[in-house]
Amino acid sequence: MRKGLIITCMFCFYSLFSNTINFYEINIKKIESMIEAKSPLEKILLLENFIINQPDNPELYRLKSSAEMYVRDYKGVIKTIKQAMNRGIEDLDLLYKISLSYIYNGNYNEAHNIISKIFSLNENDATASFLLSLMDKNKIVTNNHIIPTYPDIKKLETDFLSNPDHSIFPFVYLYQGKSLLIKDHKKYDYTMTAAIRINSDTHIDELSSYELIFDSLLFTPANIDAKIIQADGASTAVSKELIDIEPLNANDYGGNNFKSIKINFGNQTEGTVLCYSIYFKMIKENALPGFSDTFYTGSQMKTFKKEYSFIYPATTPLQIHTNGINGLPEKKEESNVITQTYSFINPPIYFLTGESISIFALSPSITVSTFENWESAGNWYHNQFKKSGQETHIENLHLTNKKNKNALVEQIFNYIQNQTKHTKEKKIKFPEPITINSMRINNSSEVALFIKLLDLNDIISFPMLISTYGNEQPVRDIATPFIFNTSIVNIPVQNGIDKELFIDLSTQFIPFGNVHYLYQGLNGFIAKKEKSVIAKIPVIDGSINKMTENFLIKINRIGKATVSLRQEIAGSFSEYFREQISSLDTNKQKAFFYDMQKEAFPELTSDQLSVSGLEKQSGSITIDLNTTSSNLTEIHYDGKQIINFSLGEVKEWVSIPESSRYTYRKNFIYSYKKRIECIFPEGYSITTQNLTNIEKNNKYMNFNFHADKIENNHFYLEYELTLNKNEIEAEDIPVINAYINYITQSLNFTLTLEPGNDIDFELFFDQLIDEYKEDAVYKNYITRLLSEKRLEKAILVIQKGMELFPQDSYYNTLLSLVYLDTNELDKAEKELFIALDKTEEQLTIYKFLIDIYKKSGNDEKLKPLLLDLSEKYPEDPAVITEMIEFYKKTDNSQAIIELLEKLTRLLPENTDYFSDLGYFYSLVKNIEKAEENLLKALKINPDNKYALNNIAWLYAENNKNLPIAIEYALKATMLESDNYNFFDTLAECYFKSGDIENAIVNIDKAILLKPDFQYLIDQKARFENAVKKENQ
Repeated sequence: MRKGLIITCMFCFYSLFSNTINFYEINIKKIESMIEAKSPLEKILLLENFIINQPDNPELYRLKSSAEMYVRDYKGVIKTIKQAMNRGIEDLDLLYKISLSYIYNGNYNEAHNIISKIFSLNENDATASFLLSLMDKNKIVTNNHIIPTYPDIKKLETDFLSNPDHSIFPFVYLYQGKSLLIKDHKKYDYTMTAAIRINSDTHIDELSSYELIFDSLLFTPANIDAKIIQADGASTAVSKELIDIEPLNANDYGGNNFKSIKINFGNQTEGTVLCYSIYFKMIKENALPGFSDTFYTGSQMKTFKKEYSFIYPATTPLQIHTNGINGLPEKKEESNVITQTYSFINPPIYFLTGESISIFALSPSITVSTFENWESAGNWYHNQFKKSGQETHIENLHLTNKKNKNALVEQIFNYIQNQTKHTKEKKIKFPEPITINSMRINNSSEVALFIKLLDLNDIISFPMLISTYGNEQPVRDIATPFIFNTSIVNIPVQNGIDKELFIDLSTQFIPFGNVHYLYQGLNGFIAKKEKSVIAKIPVIDGSINKMTENFLIKINRIGKATVSLRQEIAGSFSEYFREQISSLDTNKQKAFFYDMQKEAFPELTSDQLSVSGLEKQSGSITIDLNTTSSNLTEIHYDGKQIINFSLGEVKEWVSIPESSRYTYRKNFIYSYKKRIECIFPEGYSITTQNLTNIEKNNKYMNFNFHADKIENNHFYLEYELTLNKNEIEAEDIPVINAYINYITQSLNFTLTLEPGNDIDFELFFDQLIDEYKEDAVYKNYITRLLSEKRLEKAILVIQKGMELFPQDSYYNTLLSLVYLDTNELDKAEKELFIALDKTEEQLTIYKFLIDIYKKSGNDEKLKPLLLDLSEKYPEDPAVITEMIEFYKKTDNSQAIIELLEKLTRLLPENTDYFSDLGYFYSLVKNIEKAEENLLKALKINPDNKYALNNIAWLYAENNKNLPIAIEYALKATMLESDNYNFFDTLAECYFKSGDIENAIVNIDKAILLKPDFQYLIDQKARFENAVKKENQ
């Protein structure tokens, strides 16, 4: 029976960010512990609920699919893993399971497709080869038809299908090309062309609607041609009604100028080729004094051939820069028009699922530009920002810190941020700087105004241009201003400004001195009148992007705690939260933080939480709460309390993959600090602890943990995690994970606090049952009261338990024990009969009835009860023993033998019943039957110590088989070396064999175990007298 009420505590409060921004998730180790003892079906149901709440946690899909595999629910496995794959979660473990499940379900096509995907990750994957060997190859649908259509597509398909690995890809770009028609140094049109072959039916739905994104500010799709070429060669044009052009979310694509073309190809079959060719025409005068374009040869899906061509007048100065490109283009010139074409067969594929790096940073590329150099581009941008700033009307600006330039910069920043057009209530209207906006530079109005106000106050500043669309980075070798879509402000060191500043006005939530987390560490272009430069935006120090949590927890004797928390959210953390709640009114903003904290503190009410800082446009947010909690400690019935600490949240905060092929980038660096202070009632003291203070630092992060007692009943723990770099080299990732695992494993610890000797247990239990109203609390309280013979109080608590748990028979049983103790046997019997009506588990109650009838001497009720129970529960030794004892009381050995004969027939493998039967036959001097049944007992169980002892005594008593008797008796003493009866039997066997010396040695051992037993003393005297007679 359990000795303590367990009320679990895990001080894993909130891990708020995933990747760099993780919302809190239950620690996976805790989930594994919670489901460990459950049946497979219970595990599946529990994990299904966890997945609903944590749909992006890959470990949950692994656990659920494993449970489904265990019960051979292969359809369930497929459904679970498809759900994971739809959320972008794919790893080898899941791919192996879904492949095997498809094989077991006979769906070899689907299995083949998944195995192909595994081979695309590792062509030498041994498990994938094994899975492939399990399939009936004749049941895999393949298609070797060649499409008799346009010669270029036909040749590409023929060449592609000749590759031995062509079938491992569900679909492939047979061709992907871009062609530029350059008209002059400012204007060009372009064509995008593709032919996509469907290799299997697995991913048909992914291609049913194809999307292509373009910049609608400068271009329009003048002609869209789309067609479907079937496997049999038939070609069908896609109707214009199935082609849509839609605007895209400005926040997702770095501006409101992007649109998408959606071509509805519909669900097609294996062997189909989907084709499109779209001609984009420049519709707006290019404001910049040139243009640039970059073509990336790599992709994240299989492409057989890529092609990039540009046609331009020989008089147009065209700069060409290649990165990682081998070979020269095909070049021809006719009538002063030059055509250059780069072609690539089987260009590189980059599998970037789970990676933080962009394909733009990895892929070989070709860039063309009509800009002479960065200097000319910088001069143009500089002038445009200056001009746009002068056109801006300024209101209500009262500068008070003109002597302190750093303070002045901050005051101007706050003015613009508070007046920005991003807010719902526009306090001033910013005119659109048309020229800059036509080149899709977001927030250029704010930047232009900021630069103007700084200039008016003799502070030098420059616009710094950034690309956030795909994180394309400027390179020094060729000017590519077309990539930029947003801007910040660079303020160099100068008189009154002692360090370089980067001021970000791209959202209204960014604190002064911080930069949006997506921009940190990127290369930007500082546009100056002269000497423009490409420079790196700094990664903001972790001390600025900070989360701190301070807990003060006061816990009473029954584990009820009052919790005070102050949480301070600063830097990029505050920016993130402000973005989340920007569309909410004041009440809903508070409700957002309340719902977040409610997950950790279920007893929290809205009036117990306050949030400050939301009235400001940007900056820190402070959350204060004061609430109660009933689940922070394990409460034991001796008053002891145990706290289990786990710092699994550290891993959630760091949040890096197990491995990576590339440098892993965090959005920003930060620090997280937590302090927990716990106070227990007076008289409590820490009796066991396994605290380990840790200070672990490396080039990527610092971690410090410290815990100590303040007083016997008062302790604290605190830790701080600081990230030092936002980029982790691929080879260092396993080292960092080992570092984090060491921290989390080292800091799983337990504190035990025990009350003093003066604890009032009656008060303690009364508070427990009032607070928790749990069945186990009542039963333990009653058990303690009964052990202390406090029967009146026990009756009161039992009656309360009956009111709360009226169908629980145990309370009636406990009440009957009280009446049994007070000799109120009729009441005791009545309560037991009530208990029998409430439960099917009746045997225990019947045993209490036996005690009542024995105590009252009521054989008239006892005998029929015992006879009935021995029929119902022949396998229960306690029932049979009671029946035998009843017969022994009346010296009815024959009834005992008949009972045991019946039981041995009913339960022929029960060694104890044969042993008992042999013993009782020996009592009635039926030596033959006694020996027969004792030997049967030993045949079933050679180590039945009672059968060994009894047959040894039988042989000794009848001077029969004495060497064997000694062997049996000796084995019995070895099996149970503290049983005086066994040593007495062994002594008797030695005595009957004539070995009186060993007889005396073993009878002495028996006396040592039971020194006051006269029978043993008489036995020794008998042996000694025999020695004396021999000597005479």
